Amino acid sequence: MSARFPLSILVCGAVLTALGCSGGSREMRPPGVALDPPTTLAGLPGSEPAPGSAPVVEPPVVDTPVVDTPPGTATPTQAAHPLDGLTAGEIETFREVLVAAGRYDGSDFAYLALADPPKDEVLSWEPGAPLARHAFAVVRRDGRTFEAVVDLATRELVSWTEMPGALTGFVSSEFGTGPSAARADARFVAALARRGLAVDDVSLSTFAGGAANGPDELGRRLARVVPFRREGDGPRLSRPVEGVVATVDLDTGEVLSVLDADPPVTRRPVAPVPDAARQRPPLDPVTFTASGAGNLVLDGSGLSWSGWSLRWRANVRTGIELADVRFDAGTGARRVLYEGYLADLFVPYQDPDPAWSFRTLLDSADFGMGATMSSLQPDVDCPATATFLDVVLPDDRAEASTRPAALCVFERPTGNPAYLHAGDGELETELVMRWVAVVGNYDYVVDNVFVPDGSMRFHVFAAGIVLQKGTDSADAAAADDAGDHDHGVIVGEGLLAVNHDHYMSFRLDLDIDGTANRLVRQDLVAEPVADTPGRTMIWKLVEQTVPAELAATYTPDPKQPARMLVQSSAADGPLGHHPGYEVEFGDSAAVARPEQLTDPGMRRGGWAGETLWVTPNSPVERFASGLYVPDGTAEAGLARWVQQDRTLVDADLVVWFTMGFHHIVRTEDLPNMPAHEGSLGLKPVNVYATNPLVP
Repeated sequence: MSARFPLSILVCGAVLTALGCSGGSREMRPPGVALDPPTTLAGLPGSEPAPGSAPVVEPPVVDTPVVDTPPGTATPTQAAHPLDGLTAGEIETFREVLVAAGRYDGSDFAYLALADPPKDEVLSWEPGAPLARHAFAVVRRDGRTFEAVVDLATRELVSWTEMPGALTGFVSSEFGTGPSAARADARFVAALARRGLAVDDVSLSTFAGGAANGPDELGRRLARVVPFRREGDGPRLSRPVEGVVATVDLDTGEVLSVLDADPPVTRRPVAPVPDAARQRPPLDPVTFTASGAGNLVLDGSGLSWSGWSLRWRANVRTGIELADVRFDAGTGARRVLYEGYLADLFVPYQDPDPAWSFRTLLDSADFGMGATMSSLQPDVDCPATATFLDVVLPDDRAEASTRPAALCVFERPTGNPAYLHAGDGELETELVMRWVAVVGNYDYVVDNVFVPDGSMRFHVFAAGIVLQKGTDSADAAAADDAGDHDHGVIVGEGLLAVNHDHYMSFRLDLDIDGTANRLVRQDLVAEPVADTPGRTMIWKLVEQTVPAELAATYTPDPKQPARMLVQSSAADGPLGHHPGYEVEFGDSAAVARPEQLTDPGMRRGGWAGETLWVTPNSPVERFASGLYVPDGTAEAGLARWVQQDRTLVDADLVVWFTMGFHHIVRTEDLPNMPAHEGSLGLKPVNVYATNPLVP
């Protein structure tokens, strides 16, 4: 693997304490908080220079090992479907075209992926027919942003368009920019000295800039550089140097400002250490194996299982995307999803301290969920019986790089009844597609789950290490007196874990028996009844077709229950029903408070204000926060698009689902938090005449 890939692979197991890792090996690219490896790892991509060494501008190309990754099934060398991701050969073609056009040298590629082909052409395409393939890239060059489109068949640069004011996320060569600039800044050095520290006593982490803070930051790509003590007990994230932040312009390397909080925190933090004598004994391993060869069939980027068929592809921003998802209950395959994927990830911290208020992290936009994908390990990330698949992604120099075993697929018996009555039934089996993104201190495990009854689910597990703030409080009583518990919880002497939110936006382009669909809301409304034995009030279903975008936003309220469905506009289901799929909300309906949505930091992820949004399909509306990194000065992405209030009747609909939870931290989240799960589901409603499971 080329080390120019934005996410360099570090052997976490060899440097657990130094890196603040807490489990199996992971690829540790500096993301929402960018880990700053110690001097023993200096020179690897993404790390700052060791004290006294020269700044890292363009890291050398080196190969770094992966710990015990299983052999993965290789990715196809040729696209077999219009929606397949870019192959290694197509990425190379893109790069060669830009070299020939004189647009390559001096360019960084913040985003490179398949340009969406026209949907009507994809829907009319037949296997074996020619594929019209274009690549689309966001390019940062000489402090300016451009969009490039290349025709991969004709090897032509179709367009090269400047996008004035558009801000892009990080590229790998920039992770040394902020730390190098901060170390050379007299204000930053003086702030450390006020805390009894020299520059060589600290390691530096690079955070994304968040919302612009004042006119001096407008229009700039920002990094916030935060110090941690190199020496001390516990992981590095438990050794913060509180109240010191350098703000750096990524394009110029200029230190715009240095925060030096007064008075400084003087208490040295003490990390909590697990007491082995009080820990539960480990369970004996529980394993399951698929019978025979299993029921999974793989064909390049195609997959089929128990009536389901789909394509998958990798994207540097969104991770693994699903395409052309169909289900066949025995009467012919019907498309459920044209495309579906995790469209954005937003993690705003809820502390007004200036050293923390900028931490409104759009990890997908700033660093990329695909760019931070990890190679997976059997019996750690996935069952040993899983099938592991390699993934090809472009790096920020438009070169193809293979991520070994970055996707796993496995059948899973849940032990739950699939259907059951009086001894007639069967146990449930699911198919799981799993990938993991390691975004700084958090691991996000994303599961796409398919069930033989025609339903599917999306799960996200948040795991890892919570961010901690230095405080002079030594215990809970002192934290109460100081007001620390308003925004976090004391987890160690001098350590406060800060409360925050996790919001994930899923973009689901549903096609129910074609693209002429409608959104239906069914409310459960109380109805008084008279002359009914033993009853005075029941509920009835009141149905309405939602006319346009503004009326479609919805967040569940248990006291006013409703269900939301995407239906075919045609009443051609069983018995004349409109076939559709219900959006199941699970336990993940956490949204931002309405009062917060005028806050610049929260406005960067304004889509977190509702659980459900629905828009007509548009090829330029792929990410909930928009293609470029928002600075919080105005509404962006989904929250802005829906102001058009476009019609949703007889339309090609896209459902945007906000999966979220408020992370009110607890002591049990240290040193490595229990995984927190969120989910959403899609369930067929009046699509099939009977239960597809019953033979």
